[in-house]
Amino acid sequence: MGDERRERCRGRSVAEPEFLLRRAGVEDPGHRPSVARGCRLSSRPDPRLRPTVCVMQLHQLVATVATETSNVVRGVKPDQLSAPTPCMDWDVRALANHLLQVISALNLAGRGEPVPDELWARDLMSEEWAERFEGEARQAVEAWADPAALENMVSMGSNEMPAPFVASMLASDLVIHGWDLARATGQDYHCDDAAAEIAHRFVADTGEQGRGMGIYAKPVPVADEASALDRSLGLSGRDPQWAPSTQ
Repeated sequence: MGDERRERCRGRSVAEPEFLLRRAGVEDPGHRPSVARGCRLSSRPDPRLRPTVCVMQLHQLVATVATETSNVVRGVKPDQLSAPTPCMDWDVRALANHLLQVISALNLAGRGEPVPDELWARDLMSEEWAERFEGEARQAVEAWADPAALENMVSMGSNEMPAPFVASMLASDLVIHGWDLARATGQDYHCDDAAAEIAHRFVADTGEQGRGMGIYAKPVPVADEASALDRSLGLSGRDPQWAPSTQ
């Protein structure tokens, strides 16, 4: 059981710079070429950087996942911050800090501002962390409501990527880790089928690469009739039936 537990989420993010570089087709993470507009690493745009959702749906996607994750964040009690989560390397506090990083990145990207590599190493937690998350979430929803946001190239560290790709990536991260936070704190995560399908497509597209880098664990089998959310969780190495130990 211990070894199996270690094969669950390692507490890493699909937004990590190294993963983004490999997703963009750069095999050597130490080599960081400048990326021209159109997100080109060669003479042609890399087809793997296509958005996983129609750009016309992006605002609704961001609004849905930001709102639901805010609902879960609001329900976390101070005495739960040291509780375990489906991500073995993270307790609730570490997971909450990561969610703050993700929502901050989503807000910056929506406003066309750079998302620095250093963001993913920052400790953003404070007594008002839930209020900060909700504020960033509201701003992100407003930012992505502007059609111009979809035309931007977003600087992720030293590289540029199309805004629709970045939005679908970060929103998928919120879905998966929002569920983690809900399960760890005894709450439900209400993810509509459309958002869950987008997360499923993103994890399916990045699964092999992510597992090779330790971001995803081995897939957990789920029933054929499982919901889109459960299929997303299984692909990312999570057991949809995970619950905190009662011992």
